[in-house]
Amino acid sequence: MIIVKSRPDPFEVMFLIASIIGGLGILISVPRLSSTSALQSIPQWSTYMLAIGLIVGATTSISGFFTEKLWGILLERAGLVFLCILFIVYSGSIISFSGLRATTSLTFFLAFSVSCMWRIIHINRSLNEARESIEKARHET
Repeated sequence: MIIVKSRPDPFEVMFLIASIIGGLGILISVPRLSSTSALQSIPQWSTYMLAIGLIVGATTSISGFFTEKLWGILLERAGLVFLCILFIVYSGSIISFSGLRATTSLTFFLAFSVSCMWRIIHINRSLNEARESIEKARHET
């Protein structure tokens, strides 16, 4: 039996839950954002795409937590890759439309992107270890 040792830590779980809540909050509040909001300074369609992306990416990753099977960790990784790309693209959008007045938002989005990358690397290492164990077991039989 091969066990993949790569479970999310509480920080990741809370971050993903916050992403879902934040995405829902953006969807609800976009029509009422003030003109001074960093989200208001970029095109409204990209704000909706961010909100939907947060919900889809985080839900995909969280869905992977509820299984001990290989596809669960692959699902978690897929959601994190999606979020990582979303955060990088959205950070570029923030810079181009808002400039330095959105430094705080930019910092958090880039930090979350790096966090996603870090977790993706750990998942890939665990998957590689499992693959190597399987190959070793095949050669021993």
